[in-house]
Amino acid sequence: MTGVHIFDGDMIVFVPGEIRGDGIYVLRVGDELIVKRVEFDPISRKLRIMSENPRYPDRIESADGQMV
Repeated sequence: MTGVHIFDGDMIVFVPGEIRGDGIYVLRVGDELIVKRVEFDPISRKLRIMSENPRYPDRIESADGQMV
């Protein structure tokens, strides 16, 4: 997330809750917490999860958390 000035080892304060629109979120993926940019498509009910680092590809997941 260096493009938005969040660096490895930084502490992040967040409020747990549901995704409410596009933005940067803390997500649980398995046993791991990740910080990613998220776009929500209300028609397909899919999330596009993007890294600020171009070396990592986007991920598409359904709104219920299943990988697409």
